[in-house]
Amino acid sequence: MTVRNLASRLTQLRKQSGAKIQTARTLAAEKKLADKIKLARVNSSADKPNSCDDETLAKLLGGTVYQSGLILIQQSQKLSALHAVYNSAFQKNTVQLEETAELQHLLFVDTETSGLSSAAGTLVFLLGAGEIIGDELVLEQMLLTRISAEPAMLHWFNKKCEHKTHLVSYNGKSFDVPLLTTRFRMNRLGSHLLVKKHIDLLHWIRRLHQQQMADCRLPSAEAFCLGFHRKEDIPGAEVPFVWQAFIRYGKTDRLKAVIQHHAWDVASLVGLLHYANKLMSSESQLQYNVYQASKYLVKNNENEKAKTILEQRVNTLDTDALYLLGEIYRKENRWQEAVAIWQQLKEQGHEGGIESLAKYYEHKEKDYLAAYQIMECLNAKQAKEQHQIRMRRLQRKMANAQSYGLMHAT
Repeated sequence: MTVRNLASRLTQLRKQSGAKIQTARTLAAEKKLADKIKLARVNSSADKPNSCDDETLAKLLGGTVYQSGLILIQQSQKLSALHAVYNSAFQKNTVQLEETAELQHLLFVDTETSGLSSAAGTLVFLLGAGEIIGDELVLEQMLLTRISAEPAMLHWFNKKCEHKTHLVSYNGKSFDVPLLTTRFRMNRLGSHLLVKKHIDLLHWIRRLHQQQMADCRLPSAEAFCLGFHRKEDIPGAEVPFVWQAFIRYGKTDRLKAVIQHHAWDVASLVGLLHYANKLMSSESQLQYNVYQASKYLVKNNENEKAKTILEQRVNTLDTDALYLLGEIYRKENRWQEAVAIWQQLKEQGHEGGIESLAKYYEHKEKDYLAAYQIMECLNAKQAKEQHQIRMRRLQRKMANAQSYGLMHAT
């Protein structure tokens, strides 16, 4: 039997026995892969310096060891020393952006994460909780140095939230809170997060200044609203890699920059809250801002908050904002107030107000002639197919009502 026949026979026997068939090529590939893995392990071991213990790292960062795997950095600053111009009464006032909230009941929240997505594998490695006490911002930052300590970090944060009524964040509704909620669930821990009210300042800055700002990222908002420009700041996109380098290789050289970056983020929340609150309560507030903020609240089913903002400025509202207030009254069945607004808008030639008034007479008062006459005025001002369709329908209703003797006298 030749060598080729012998190899073929052995292969056939292996197949019959169910054994794994490995050719010389696959064996060589596996050996090459094993060599690569071995080399990677050697390299990573060589690259990793002596592990930095929590005590040493805490001294480096100006913090204390909260427990194994967690370092707590605490600092406080006068509001007057932060990067914003605060009026002297800010710490004594309530916030009235979305609803009345006491400053001492707000928790300013920001996270730094192991990745830039909110996927299940993304960890929060730096968690900040700030609060205003007197005329100071008191900030606590919890740094995760061992993944096994994550439940303890979440428990600490839950205690910080416990007695607060509102969370304040920048894009926290879309990123920070959903991610934290996922981490609580994955660790089988209860959380106060979802029952807390939330002031997301990104939404307010976007509604107030989206026309004037190139983008609404936090550094852009700091520059535009607060006049603050960060110096020697680490880019946000690099932050996850700094922590990963620490976890994998024990590198600590850029962690201090990450702590400073994160502290600026939280301080900016206080500054932007003060800015937005002051702007929205100012008598010189631009009508555009009032309308945009109110429209945003209505879109998010916060009609009561929008109504409060609009009613406070009812005598100075432009036609779009006035129409929005009329729509809120309509949804509340406050017909007298709504009709008064639509009558005012009719005199100013506002199309939406005129059409709403016509709908009111058609559907609520069943006064088809009055509704038709209003639509005639609107159609004469700006002829549209939808206006003519409504007018034809009103003509049919008038004919039917007249045949039954139900026409309103005018």
